[in-house]
Amino acid sequence: MTNVSSSPPSANAPASGLAFSLVALLGILTAFGPMAIDMYLPSLPAMSADLGSNMADAQLTVASFLAGLAAGQLIYGPLSDRMGRRPPLMVGVILYTIASVGCVFATSMDSLIVLRFVQAVGGAAAPLIARAVISDRCSGIEAARAFSLLMLVMGASPILAPTLGGLILMVGGWRTIFWVLTAFGLVALVWAFIALPETFPAEKRNSRPKESMLKAFGQVLSNREILRFAMLASLGSACLFTYISNAANVMIGTYGIDPTFFGYVFGLNACAIVGSAQINRMLLNRHTPLKIVQAANMALLVLAALMLIGAVTDYAGKFGVLVPMFFIMACIGLTNSNATAMAMDVDRGRAGTVSSFVGFMHFAMGALFASVTGALADGTARPMAGAILLAAILGAVTLRLIHRARRLKAATV
Repeated sequence: MTNVSSSPPSANAPASGLAFSLVALLGILTAFGPMAIDMYLPSLPAMSADLGSNMADAQLTVASFLAGLAAGQLIYGPLSDRMGRRPPLMVGVILYTIASVGCVFATSMDSLIVLRFVQAVGGAAAPLIARAVISDRCSGIEAARAFSLLMLVMGASPILAPTLGGLILMVGGWRTIFWVLTAFGLVALVWAFIALPETFPAEKRNSRPKESMLKAFGQVLSNREILRFAMLASLGSACLFTYISNAANVMIGTYGIDPTFFGYVFGLNACAIVGSAQINRMLLNRHTPLKIVQAANMALLVLAALMLIGAVTDYAGKFGVLVPMFFIMACIGLTNSNATAMAMDVDRGRAGTVSSFVGFMHFAMGALFASVTGALADGTARPMAGAILLAAILGAVTLRLIHRARRLKAATV
């Protein structure tokens, strides 16, 4: 096992073993979730009206997608440890594409909620396999840099997707958006089939003892170090998906931002994630991933408190919420890639299963926070701001547990 908290090297080279073309493909695979969520956010009001429903039910299509991503994580990781990375990926992307076609022909909000869940179960394979491929090819600080590169590649989707979704909505309606998502799935499927190498070949799989899925998960769940790093990463996702699921209501409904400009505001916050991911790669030349996460979480606590004050008092109107949110997104860009890399590096022999658990935590926490804030929606930004502050507090508690465990381990050596 490589210790990701050791002193970082001074080199500023990309992660070894990862060609730019492979990073681009892995970025596309990681973008399945953002594309399927962000592109259709501007269409939620039109979609709910067309299906004779309301915005609260429309938000459930976001929560069901996150729940499907969480459930799908539990399937593909152990399978990829037994079968290799390519077969589960192909099956998952095909399921995603078929479900996307089903969403086009949905006749009720209930059917759309179910189809979104199925779409997510299929799409869950893509980011999971991308994480496993990185773990197969590199480790430690190199892995943290690779995850930062993925955030740079996938960061284009939150910037472009809402704007593209708004344009498609004006031209062809909300169903056309799902046709575009179908095409996205087909392109990813063909590209991966042609260009993705098998990074966990049969000789590697046969060199380790055979484990059942339950035993593999048992080994991962019994490792407290993995649990803590996965929790830390998932709390960043809780902040992100809380924002994503509430963005349309808060920006358009609460603060009256024109739907035409929603994509630009949304994309600006995505730029914060992309920019901080690039900064993270430079910071890794001088600091360990854990130190970067600790500093980012401290900043997150302050920013979330400021945003909650702005939401409660309305002292600066929409800017009291949107300005802190920009910098909160930057903190998430520093937290997620580093925490994910640290979790993946604990047990590299079970990279697929660890990736499953990390992904499950990401999306389960995101679905939980998105569902709760949706249920508490009161026409203000208060539920969103309060949930993000709670996630920041839980992140601080998790960091304290990590440091305590490391002190105890050092004392016993």
